[in-house]
Amino acid sequence: MNNSKRMANLFMDGSGLPYDLAYHSANFTLDPFITVGAGAAFNTVNNFYTIPVSTGTKVSIMGSYTQVSFAYQLGAGFNLLTTKPLSFSIGYRYLDAGNFRTDNYLRDLNVITVPWRGKLRTQEVYATLRYLIS
Repeated sequence: MNNSKRMANLFMDGSGLPYDLAYHSANFTLDPFITVGAGAAFNTVNNFYTIPVSTGTKVSIMGSYTQVSFAYQLGAGFNLLTTKPLSFSIGYRYLDAGNFRTDNYLRDLNVITVPWRGKLRTQEVYATLRYLIS
């Protein structure tokens, strides 16, 4: 299965808002952020086949099938900016990359099955450490 996305994204941090939501101290700044994105996902199923136990060889091979779906992502987190050239970020992202399906395919010698269908979704928690070179 292949998935490619074309999305427009918006990133906004707390210090960029009219009411500064960042926490500032003498040694660091803690700056919250949010991100949203929307666009299209191109979900392709290819090289899909069945190996029956009776023969042990490939019986069915489906051609590539691509389904275009609406995709979106949402995220939030915090940037920790220090007075040194180091910064640290921690965040969360939810991605819904839409739907996928297979084409009709031959499952075993003479049995044609209906397409498999599913949804592509993921959640991640991530951390980033950056060293800024001036």
